[in-house]
Amino acid sequence: MSRKSTWIAVAVAIAVVVVVVVLMASVWTGLGDTGMSAAGWAALVLGVVVTLALGIGLMALSSSAAGGVSTSRVVAEADGRALMIALFCTT
Repeated sequence: MSRKSTWIAVAVAIAVVVVVVVLMASVWTGLGDTGMSAAGWAALVLGVVVTLALGIGLMALSSSAAGGVSTSRVVAEADGRALMIALFCTT
């Protein structure tokens, strides 16, 4: 994947997250007597940011392993459906 398409994918993902957060906040405040304090909003935002950072960081680590090769193997088959397992090997 080229750098340009990677940045486009990142921009689209960020835009989707922003839209979902705005919609969630709009629906939440429109429910009526469900007020949330500033500390509650800060905790919610911090939780989302930390969770995203952890997920993105772990995915970056697993995909940037030196010499890492992703392979898949069929480990079991039942009812015509193959169970695939991904293996990340370093050489």
